[in-house]
Amino acid sequence: MTASASTATETAATASVAVAGAADPWAVILGVSSGTGHDIAKALAADPGLNIFGAHRGNWPQQMAELDADVAALGRQIAHFV
Repeated sequence: MTASASTATETAATASVAVAGAADPWAVILGVSSGTGHDIAKALAADPGLNIFGAHRGNWPQQMAELDADVAALGRQIAHFV
């Protein structure tokens, strides 16, 4: 392994440890407003209890309102990028 490859590997390992050990971890989910993305967001908020940052196109406002309520009921935070 070259020196630069070793450094990159060590940096990646350090980054993943820092994220895994974060006091308040977040999951980034694309397509969070409906379908699989919506279901994954609810599952990750419940177990292992992650906060949710979801990106979506804004086509399903009612489903997003429901997801907001579901995630808040689990004591987690949710943020959107439309």
